[in-house]
Amino acid sequence: NGGIVVSNPTHPGTNGNFNGGRISMFSRNTTLNSFVFETALNGPDGSSFGHAMAIAGDSLLVSLPGANACRLYTLSTGNFNLRFTFNLPVGDNGTYGDAVAVGDGGNVLAIASTQTSAAGRVYIIRRSGAFMNSPVTITA
Repeated sequence: NGGIVVSNPTHPGTNGNFNGGRISMFSRNTTLNSFVFETALNGPDGSSFGHAMAIAGDSLLVSLPGANACRLYTLSTGNFNLRFTFNLPVGDNGTYGDAVAVGDGGNVLAIASTQTSAAGRVYIIRRSGAFMNSPVTITA
Protein backbone atom coordinates (compact mmCIF):
# COMPACT_ATOMS: atom_id res chain seq x y z
CA ASN A 1 0.00 0.00 0.00
CA GLY A 2 3.03 2.27 -0.20
CA GLY A 3 3.58 2.15 3.55
CA ILE A 4 6.92 2.28 5.32
CA VAL A 5 8.53 0.62 8.35
CA VAL A 6 11.21 2.48 10.32
CA SER A 7 13.41 1.39 13.20
CA ASN A 8 15.14 2.91 16.20
CA PRO A 9 17.40 0.22 17.75
CA THR A 10 18.32 2.48 20.71
CA HIS A 11 14.71 3.12 21.78
CA PRO A 12 13.93 2.04 25.38
CA GLY A 13 12.93 -1.63 25.56
CA THR A 14 9.88 -3.32 27.00
CA ASN A 15 11.10 -2.64 30.57
CA GLY A 16 12.17 0.94 29.81
CA ASN A 17 15.93 0.33 29.60
CA PHE A 18 17.98 1.50 26.61
CA ASN A 19 18.74 -0.42 23.43
CA GLY A 20 15.54 -2.41 23.41
CA GLY A 21 14.67 -1.02 20.01
CA ARG A 22 11.41 -0.20 18.26
CA ILE A 23 9.96 -0.64 14.79
CA SER A 24 7.05 1.50 13.61
CA MET A 25 4.64 1.08 10.70
CA PHE A 26 3.20 3.99 8.75
CA SER A 27 0.61 3.76 5.98
CA ARG A 28 0.39 6.13 3.05
CA ASN A 29 -2.50 8.58 2.95
CA THR A 30 -2.79 9.53 -0.72
CA THR A 31 -5.49 12.14 -0.04
CA LEU A 32 -3.22 14.16 2.26
CA ASN A 33 0.02 13.07 0.53
CA SER A 34 1.45 12.02 3.90
CA PHE A 35 2.04 9.00 6.14
CA VAL A 36 -0.12 7.99 9.08
CA PHE A 37 1.20 6.07 12.10
CA GLU A 38 -0.35 2.58 12.34
CA THR A 39 1.41 0.60 15.06
CA ALA A 40 4.76 -0.10 16.74
CA LEU A 41 6.60 -2.94 18.47
CA ASN A 42 9.23 -2.58 21.19
CA GLY A 43 12.02 -5.11 21.57
CA PRO A 44 13.35 -6.67 24.76
CA ASP A 45 15.86 -4.60 26.74
CA GLY A 46 19.38 -4.82 25.35
CA SER A 47 18.29 -6.56 22.11
CA SER A 48 18.80 -3.61 19.70
CA PHE A 49 15.55 -4.67 17.98
CA GLY A 50 15.53 -3.22 14.47
CA HIS A 51 19.33 -2.87 14.17
CA ALA A 52 18.90 -4.28 10.66
CA MET A 53 15.69 -4.75 8.66
CA ALA A 54 14.81 -6.02 5.21
CA ILE A 55 11.45 -6.18 3.48
CA ALA A 56 10.11 -7.90 0.37
CA GLY A 57 6.43 -8.25 -0.40
CA ASP A 58 4.64 -8.65 2.92
CA SER A 59 7.70 -10.20 4.66
CA LEU A 60 9.76 -8.17 7.13
CA LEU A 61 12.96 -9.60 8.67
CA VAL A 62 14.12 -7.75 11.80
CA SER A 63 17.34 -8.37 13.70
CA LEU A 64 17.87 -8.38 17.46
CA PRO A 65 21.69 -8.69 17.56
CA GLY A 66 21.83 -8.01 21.30
CA ALA A 67 19.71 -11.16 21.76
CA ASN A 68 21.43 -13.09 18.91
CA ALA A 69 18.09 -13.51 17.14
CA CYS A 70 16.04 -12.41 14.13
CA ARG A 71 12.28 -12.34 13.70
CA LEU A 72 10.26 -12.75 10.52
CA TYR A 73 6.95 -10.88 10.39
CA THR A 74 4.24 -10.70 7.77
CA LEU A 75 2.73 -7.26 7.39
CA SER A 76 -0.89 -6.29 7.06
CA THR A 77 -2.48 -2.90 7.53
CA GLY A 78 -1.86 -1.94 11.13
CA ASN A 79 -0.30 -5.27 12.15
CA PHE A 80 3.05 -7.02 12.52
CA ASN A 81 2.33 -10.78 12.54
CA LEU A 82 5.22 -12.82 13.98
CA ARG A 83 5.86 -15.88 11.78
CA PHE A 84 9.25 -17.21 12.93
CA THR A 85 12.07 -16.48 15.36
CA PHE A 86 15.58 -17.50 14.33
CA ASN A 87 18.23 -17.90 17.04
CA LEU A 88 22.01 -18.04 16.86
CA PRO A 89 22.93 -21.49 15.54
CA VAL A 90 24.83 -23.83 17.87
CA GLY A 91 28.58 -23.49 17.40
CA ASP A 92 28.44 -19.90 16.12
CA ASN A 93 29.91 -17.33 18.51
CA GLY A 94 29.28 -14.26 16.37
CA THR A 95 26.77 -11.43 16.51
CA TYR A 96 23.73 -12.95 14.81
CA GLY A 97 21.63 -10.52 12.80
CA ASP A 98 24.26 -7.85 12.26
CA ALA A 99 22.89 -7.58 8.72
CA VAL A 100 19.83 -9.13 7.03
CA ALA A 101 18.33 -9.39 3.55
CA VAL A 102 15.08 -10.69 2.05
CA GLY A 103 14.61 -11.71 -1.57
CA ASP A 104 12.36 -13.65 -3.93
CA GLY A 105 9.20 -11.98 -2.62
CA GLY A 106 10.03 -12.94 0.96
CA ASN A 107 10.88 -16.57 0.24
CA VAL A 108 14.66 -16.27 0.70
CA LEU A 109 16.22 -14.85 3.86
CA ALA A 110 19.86 -14.04 4.58
CA ILE A 111 21.13 -13.47 8.12
CA ALA A 112 24.74 -12.41 8.76
CA SER A 113 26.72 -13.36 11.81
CA THR A 114 29.84 -11.24 12.26
CA GLN A 115 32.84 -12.61 14.12
CA THR A 116 35.39 -10.71 16.17
CA SER A 117 38.38 -12.95 15.48
CA ALA A 118 37.39 -15.10 12.51
CA ALA A 119 35.54 -15.00 9.21
CA GLY A 120 31.86 -14.13 9.36
CA ARG A 121 28.98 -16.29 8.22
CA VAL A 122 25.80 -15.77 6.25
CA TYR A 123 22.85 -18.12 6.77
CA ILE A 124 20.56 -18.51 3.75
CA ILE A 125 17.08 -19.77 4.61
CA ARG A 126 14.41 -20.62 2.03
CA ARG A 127 10.73 -20.47 2.92
CA SER A 128 8.51 -23.19 1.52
CA GLY A 129 4.89 -22.30 2.24
CA ALA A 130 4.42 -22.21 6.01
CA PHE A 131 7.75 -23.98 6.65
CA MET A 132 11.36 -22.81 6.80
CA ASN A 133 14.05 -25.04 5.30
CA SER A 134 17.33 -25.69 7.14
CA PRO A 135 19.81 -22.87 6.58
CA VAL A 136 22.68 -23.09 4.13
CA THR A 137 25.82 -21.57 5.69
CA ILE A 138 28.33 -19.46 3.74
CA THR A 139 31.57 -18.64 5.55
CA ALA A 140 33.57 -15.60 4.41
